Amino acid sequence: MNADPQPLFLPGAHMRVIRSPFDGSRYRIFTALPEQPPPATGYPAVFLLDANATFMSTVESLRMRARRQASTGIAPAVVVGIGHDTDDAYDTARRRHDFAREIPHPEQPGARIAGGAAALTRLIDDVVRPLAAREAPIDPSRHALIGHSLGGGYVLSRLLENPATFESYIAISPSVWADEPWLLEQAATLSARLPKGLPPRRAMITVGAFEETLAPWQVELPDPDKVLARRQSRAMRDKAHGLARQLNQAQPLIVRFDELPGEDHSSSAIVGISHGLRFALWDGAAVLHNM
Repeated sequence: MNADPQPLFLPGAHMRVIRSPFDGSRYRIFTALPEQPPPATGYPAVFLLDANATFMSTVESLRMRARRQASTGIAPAVVVGIGHDTDDAYDTARRRHDFAREIPHPEQPGARIAGGAAALTRLIDDVVRPLAAREAPIDPSRHALIGHSLGGGYVLSRLLENPATFESYIAISPSVWADEPWLLEQAATLSARLPKGLPPRRAMITVGAFEETLAPWQVELPDPDKVLARRQSRAMRDKAHGLARQLNQAQPLIVRFDELPGEDHSSSAIVGISHGLRFALWDGAAVLHNM
């Protein structure tokens, strides 16, 4: 018996570092293949933002339930994580840049300049998705995009700009406050951009129940009144719910809004991903429409 510690790894998964040909940034691309053989049309694919923080938990959540698909409603899928090239869970500066259409001008107060969302979109569509298709047979009609917080805002911008590019859009605790006027303006005209003659697109928005207040374990935070005021001004729950109601006016679109009991902004990520996997990977997801 070997009692020495051994490296821990995730079977069927690997990671590579790539440099974006569009802005030179370095990213870690994580890929996990299903245990089951592919269906005739290929596997569904889940594209996951902030993968440094959430890739392994997402893969295990999916695999646990895909083994009993008839009971869980979750089909085996390829998971493709997009993360920044850091050993930390997040590269805060990079994600603020990459997930935003516009960012504050560094030298002109009140002015805004282009963020990195356009370059990230080209990286995902022109580099990451073709790379995944070379790794395994993937059904091009069954792609899902999942993001949390600022990443959730990016997911919504993808839905609103070109809803044909993914089948499912999972926005977990999206930072609607960061780009609210544009999001609402685009949501009002979304019907005109929804693809016709294809299965309906799916849009899920989730938020934690404690996103606009303090959770019991947060009352001892430094300066809790300031934290509470910031949360109330951002109105994460109310703005997300309002946008979900606006999206519900677009047809054909399957819309679901979930408020996650007992969760705060950070913990909503893993729970929201769990909800999103069923929404994206169950063929009967139309019955989950609740708006």
